[in-house]
Amino acid sequence: MTGGAGGTFEAELILCVDGGGTSTRARLYSASGDRLAEARAGSCNVSTDPLESAASVAEAWQHCAASIAHDPAQLGAVRSVIGAAGTLPPKSRAAFEAALPAFASCEIVTDGYAALIGAGGGRPGGLLIAGTGAVAHRLLEDGRSIRRDGFGWAGGDRGSGFWIGRKVLRHGVRTLEGLAPETLLSRVLLDRLGGFQGYQDMASSLRPVHVAGLAPLALEAAEAGCPRARQILNDATGQLAELVGLLDLPKDAPLYFQGGLAEALRDGLAERIGRGFQTSQADAVEGCRLIAMGLAPREITAAVGYPDPSLVQDRPEAGKP
Repeated sequence: MTGGAGGTFEAELILCVDGGGTSTRARLYSASGDRLAEARAGSCNVSTDPLESAASVAEAWQHCAASIAHDPAQLGAVRSVIGAAGTLPPKSRAAFEAALPAFASCEIVTDGYAALIGAGGGRPGGLLIAGTGAVAHRLLEDGRSIRRDGFGWAGGDRGSGFWIGRKVLRHGVRTLEGLAPETLLSRVLLDRLGGFQGYQDMASSLRPVHVAGLAPLALEAAEAGCPRARQILNDATGQLAELVGLLDLPKDAPLYFQGGLAEALRDGLAERIGRGFQTSQADAVEGCRLIAMGLAPREITAAVGYPDPSLVQDRPEAGKP
């Protein structure tokens, strides 16, 4: 494989990408798994904007290639594994795939699955992610996986940054109209937005990532003692506890918690579900590397949504409509 100023690359290159709603992280590896370069780029939520997502992957690849003086147009011996948010809708996924650089091969997995593999090193266990969105994954002993939530902002992502941010916005609107008393949270929100007009301006161009960006206001207000903010976070914790419950994870199986909200909600959630969380071994990019090198299962989804009764443990009501 011909490179740029760096000369000839005999080994195949492996590009591993973790694409999320906020940013894209990529690492470039040799065929033997040695880390060669890494880079960051913009948002990669395929269901929200597949073309922007593909552009973020391309930008990350270009930065990685430049780091090793390799011509980014030379893709014949570059294979990639991309863990990306929002890859479930077929039309968006197809548009994303069509717009990606023409890598020699490209395997796309959900970002949550890549994170699950990284967290547990490819071994069975469960993972909860609460960031812009929310999703839970479980890897089964036979290499298949199940996924709960991850249905996106419109009908899912319960307990996520978006879910919290939407509660913050609705509380602000109610106080503006006099339907609820002013609170520290509503004051902080309106100060952040610049009053009523600022809210109007923001509402005209809202995207899920913008709404999720309001979640820290609830965290700050709760820390300062605001009852409404504390209630919102308590409700979010309840939603995440239900999500963990849907994994039907054996008590001796490891459970990991990741995402922008993990640190703030970890203790309260652990108390709610009656078990703690283990420290993740590695990140989603490492999960992609393990998949690329055949050291972890490819994503084979056994069940999405309401559990398949054959996968459920100690849950006699499962399978009912």
